[in-house]
Amino acid sequence: MAWGDQDVQVQILNKKTLGSDHLILSVRRSLAQAISQAQGQEFVLDLGESPNEPKTRIQLILSMKLHEAKPPSSSPMLPSPKSSHSLPVPAEIRQPVSKLPSARAAPPPPPNDSAWSSLLSVVSRLDGVVRLIDDVARVHPYLNAAWLFLSIAYKTVQAQQLRDQNVQDLVESMIRMYSFVEYVDIRDRITPMAEVIQQMGRETVECAKFIERYNRKTVSQRMMTSILDNVDAVIAEFKQTFETLRNDFDTGLVVQNHLGIRRIQEDINRLFIRDHLTHVLASWDPDLGCLSGTRRSILEEIMTWIVSVDRESKVPANVFWLSGLAGSGKSSIAHTLAEFCAGLGILGSGFFFKHDEAERNRAVDVFSTMAIDLAAYDPRLAQEIAQVLKASPSISGLRRQFLSLVADPIRRSDIVNPMLILIDALDECGPNRRDREEFLMLIAQEAPKLPPNIRIIISSRPDEDIVDTFQRFKSVKRFDLDLQSTENHDDLASYVSTKLSEIAALKSRKPHINPEWPEAKLRTEFVQRTAGLFIWASTALETIKDSWDPHAELLSLIRESAVNRGAQETLQDLYRRTVNKFGQWDDPNFARAFRTAVGAIIVLRDPLSPDAIDNLIGDELGAHRPDHVFSVMGSVLRIVGGTVRLLHPSFSDFLTDGSRCQDERQLILPRVHHYTIAQRCVGLMTENLKRNIADLRDTTVMNSEIADLEGLIRKKIPRELQYACEYWVDHIVNSDGDSGVLSKIALEFLSSHALEWIEVLSLTQSTKDLSNTLENLRAWAQEQSDGEPALVDFLTELKHFSHVFASVISGSSGHIYSSALPFIPLNSRLKTFLSKWSDIPIVTTGRQINWPLFATLRSHTQPVIATAFSPDSTRFASASWDKTLCIWDTRTHDPVLQSIEGHADRLSCLAYSPDGRTILSGSYDRSLKLWSSDTGEIITTLSDRHDDTINSVSYSSDGLYFASSSVDGTIHIWRTSDNSRHLTLKYTSKVYSVAFSPDSSKITCGTKDGSVMCWAVSDGSLSFRQVISRAPVRCVHYSTQYLGVGAGSKQDHKLGILQLLDIASGDRLGPPLLNSVGVRHFDFSPDSTMVAACCHNFTLRIWDIPTRQQLVSYSTSSFCITWSPDGSLIASGTPSEHILLWNVQALLASKSDGNYDRHHRAEELVFSPDEKVVIGGTGKGTIRQWNVNSGVEGRWIQASRTPNFVSAVAFEADGTLVGCGFRTGLLQVQAITSSRPLFVQQAHSQSITAVAFASHAPLIASGASSGTLKLWNYRTKSSLREWTYHAGPSSSSQSTNPEFLQFSGTGQYLAAVIGSSVILWNVLSGGSVRTLSWSSNHPVLDISFSAHSELGLWISTLRDPPIFRTFEDYGDSDAGNTVSAQGSTVAIPPLPFFVDGDAWVYEYPKRRLFQLMPRSTPQTRLMITRGGKLAYQSSNVVRIVDFTNCIGKRSPPSTIMAS
Repeated sequence: MAWGDQDVQVQILNKKTLGSDHLILSVRRSLAQAISQAQGQEFVLDLGESPNEPKTRIQLILSMKLHEAKPPSSSPMLPSPKSSHSLPVPAEIRQPVSKLPSARAAPPPPPNDSAWSSLLSVVSRLDGVVRLIDDVARVHPYLNAAWLFLSIAYKTVQAQQLRDQNVQDLVESMIRMYSFVEYVDIRDRITPMAEVIQQMGRETVECAKFIERYNRKTVSQRMMTSILDNVDAVIAEFKQTFETLRNDFDTGLVVQNHLGIRRIQEDINRLFIRDHLTHVLASWDPDLGCLSGTRRSILEEIMTWIVSVDRESKVPANVFWLSGLAGSGKSSIAHTLAEFCAGLGILGSGFFFKHDEAERNRAVDVFSTMAIDLAAYDPRLAQEIAQVLKASPSISGLRRQFLSLVADPIRRSDIVNPMLILIDALDECGPNRRDREEFLMLIAQEAPKLPPNIRIIISSRPDEDIVDTFQRFKSVKRFDLDLQSTENHDDLASYVSTKLSEIAALKSRKPHINPEWPEAKLRTEFVQRTAGLFIWASTALETIKDSWDPHAELLSLIRESAVNRGAQETLQDLYRRTVNKFGQWDDPNFARAFRTAVGAIIVLRDPLSPDAIDNLIGDELGAHRPDHVFSVMGSVLRIVGGTVRLLHPSFSDFLTDGSRCQDERQLILPRVHHYTIAQRCVGLMTENLKRNIADLRDTTVMNSEIADLEGLIRKKIPRELQYACEYWVDHIVNSDGDSGVLSKIALEFLSSHALEWIEVLSLTQSTKDLSNTLENLRAWAQEQSDGEPALVDFLTELKHFSHVFASVISGSSGHIYSSALPFIPLNSRLKTFLSKWSDIPIVTTGRQINWPLFATLRSHTQPVIATAFSPDSTRFASASWDKTLCIWDTRTHDPVLQSIEGHADRLSCLAYSPDGRTILSGSYDRSLKLWSSDTGEIITTLSDRHDDTINSVSYSSDGLYFASSSVDGTIHIWRTSDNSRHLTLKYTSKVYSVAFSPDSSKITCGTKDGSVMCWAVSDGSLSFRQVISRAPVRCVHYSTQYLGVGAGSKQDHKLGILQLLDIASGDRLGPPLLNSVGVRHFDFSPDSTMVAACCHNFTLRIWDIPTRQQLVSYSTSSFCITWSPDGSLIASGTPSEHILLWNVQALLASKSDGNYDRHHRAEELVFSPDEKVVIGGTGKGTIRQWNVNSGVEGRWIQASRTPNFVSAVAFEADGTLVGCGFRTGLLQVQAITSSRPLFVQQAHSQSITAVAFASHAPLIASGASSGTLKLWNYRTKSSLREWTYHAGPSSSSQSTNPEFLQFSGTGQYLAAVIGSSVILWNVLSGGSVRTLSWSSNHPVLDISFSAHSELGLWISTLRDPPIFRTFEDYGDSDAGNTVSAQGSTVAIPPLPFFVDGDAWVYEYPKRRLFQLMPRSTPQTRLMITRGGKLAYQSSNVVRIVDFTNCIGKRSPPSTIMAS
């Protein structure tokens, strides 16, 4: 059949996504007729009346053109990126086409590479059309990105010799989706269907990213991936989405949520990360982006850079620095870029610095925020980051955070697609210059080490420090915004035209304003005066919009603004003109109000609302209000989220620079305003702070337990008061004014309101900076010649307070008063607060006299075996048996690098290099490791050089060598230049310690056989050998004048010695400083005048070397001791996992801690029945006693004529007699007022572990470790009963020691606690009645009988609430069976208090009263009374706490429920 004989049928269908299509109208014409009628013109088809509107006819206008068929290209070429961006709209698209196939009838795509060529071509052509249509300019970046990502994916496909059918299917699906480009005139369809086309671009990017990931796998990996990751389902989802989108385009439907980033539900890792890291809201904002259609070229160039990953370069340029002057539009570009990349699913994180927001103008939280963003971006990153945090929950320091939370997780997560990290306005990072410098260096140094697909974009002004840093690194690609470029001019013109049109619509009733206002000439002249600055245009346009006569203001602005001036001068002129129009500058009141209000905005650390600013500084404005000033500043000021902000930092720069703002009436002097606001903050706090400011019903709860805490804070603590509490110190230290006045008001405020201030910080979770805040104020106070000396002392006290009670302060605002304040030292300057409140515990006995001489630093989980200071004393390192190192800040006591891992076994030693850049460590794994002291990264590992544990390392002072010694008897000397071995020395005995001489010429070691060996470093020749002791020489150290030797061990500490030797000869210099006491470790003071040692008898001692006088003896257990190079600190590592950082000056002033004699420690504590006296037996055969109310210790009772260990004590019912049990089995009763015993009996052959008096008769019971119990009449001195407890076969491992004895009220029964059982004995018959068991392993504090003993017992243990156990219901059932005592009568109520594992004291059932400080441990001996008294022992000191005033209303004993 000839083509002219064929018919053309045109149908109008209602296309449906679901179900069959519905035919509306149809018409048929012959093809020849259509062509003859058209004759190159439009051809009208009359389709008849519309079925929905009968009076309406439907006509279809067709334009037809014949094309000569062309054979397909045999070698398709991929378009280059450049051609894709500059490609004109193809003629085929501009011209009408001749056929209208349905989407389902699209021709099949060409196979293999031809398919890729067609896909790339069609996407490029569609992009070319979109770029010409201003209304849909937002679509272009997505199509451009689609082309770029497809190009990347195609390269990976080309690299595969084996083509994959999965990939081919996806390509063909995308071609079908985009096939409308070839067959329809899309110009009229683009605008209404922009959203669908944008979604097509996004989904194409996602698919291209999937293809690249998929093609990077081997065939076997693909098979495994298909199984594990369900690849088939992902491909099917893509294909379905492509088909649906094409249908949407054809039908005109806009169906939402077909695509976008495939979201993964929140998992445990992400929630865990959010809970452990600080997240700052510093993300992108679409309202701050570029005007649609502007900045296309720079955005396109950046996007091309993002996706054009150079995987082969050794130094990839993966940092893009967008540099530009203030107001050039950098941040707008960054916000637009972030929005676009987020839409494409390639934005890993974005942090936008902001100079006027405290959380957003510092680097400290940038990387923790990034980590949270990255975890949300990809589940693999979430898993890696969560693992890091689980191993090291507290990661501080910028470098440590970047490496641990960002860089390392990225490297391990195998992300292959481009991922963007965006940092905007880096120049606004401050105020800590050091942090900014470290941040800059981090990015520049570490970026090249990241995978090349990780792209980092930074925008900033070209500040000197930023330029100096970035220009040193090839990894940084710099792009300077050209303010004079044609594109910048055109973008500005577009922006200005849009905004002026908006003003015309808004001000249409004003003179000369019409829809065409202003004329083109005025628009051009306006743009000419911008000097290329968007901020100039924005500010000027706001001025025009706010003016009474916009047209006149526009003319005036053009007339008064010069052309062809520099950008900086142009902006200054505009600001000068703008400020001049603000008000009546001849009125001094207005000028003062302006400076006060605007000065406040400039120096505030965090933006405030107008009302909050008024409440803070309103009194300084006289008759004016801040609102009055702000109302005339609309062109340079905005309200964001209810807070006042300056439109741009450049305006603040202008007002605060006297060379720019030359009118003194307008000039803002920041330090003057800091002074004013500092005074206002202190005044505001003084007037409004009070205890329990949030009006909590229960102040014993933790902050985390307060319902809707944020809402409560908003209601009870005004924002200006929150601000004052957080930033008053910052304003003081940055002020210029009368420092004497500031010192006085600061001291007066702290002396009366310090705790209430800290309470607010606790509630608002702002305590993490408390230590730094106090230190900054203290440093400022010390520098003021006219300040208050007492302020420095008071701040020192507060620093101690904040360190010692840090966990209480951050955890609970109420417990600042009940768990911290009561435990301050007797001599503390804070003691005036104790009399301020009466409802807090009172420590009547055992309060420390002064603050601890040391700070306790906690990070390790096992004993700390070595410490070392950096050469500048700002940091020190610790090594632990937990296989980790820690690096600490000596000023803040915070870990800089925490839980640094690398060794396979316990660490044993470490040393800082002389330049402070490297840390050397040795381990039980027989390896040496060199670490970067800045990053914690391993520099190198030296393994298999020793055959046994490495126990000592040392650096030579000239930095040329380091040495290691081992239990295998070898010493290796290494060159620091290349870590090669210089010399090996071998000794016949174990070597324990090694040290270089001060001049680096000799190396000395201490050995197991008690010798000191010294060799020349140059050739290994022996210099001398000196035998010091028969005990092992554990430590050798050099000072500038002496060689010190410490010997001894735990087994033979009596052979210990601390001896000084001559450096040259090794001869002894006088008698030993210490004899017959084992020395674990020692170190010299930097000036060689003192030596400090930690000894085997649990003491830290310091001697003055010239006089040989012992200056200090302090009771403590330490493994190691190190003196700081500046002489101010001593660090010691303890067996209890802590590091003690000692203040040397305070330590020397103390001389002794007063607790040296451990033998007189009270081993057991008992309250008298009236709770007025506490007694405790000692290891010297004495009984100590304290008056509970006064805290005064009374006369010691000599219970034994020999130093017999008192192992158990008890009070008789009237409190006049004391029963004592001894380790020798001796039992004794005597009056508390007399040393003469009433009753003495060798009751047992083994140690007595418990004694108890009966209340109804002169009976005393005793229990011994053999499991025997005896009952005596101490008046007649006769033995009445004897019982023996035998553990059953199933309880062979159970203790047989009676831990606690208690008579019933009638004296008929005796209860004995043995292990986890209570045995009830019948005193009258002599037999056992019942045996009860329970699951608690904690010490029993009390047993209470019910009135009828056959009912059961209340058992109160140290760590658990009391439980009630019945006898009749008890068999061999689970110990968890507990019942209510309701309905029973309790003769003596159960003990209503218990102490949990964290030393919190609770009132039954779960009211938290206070926390013991220093914290008690499960082994601490502790007693509690029913009346609210508590006694315990900590660090050899007995402490008695009266917490009667804290007790709430109790339930009657009969209604207490078992727990």
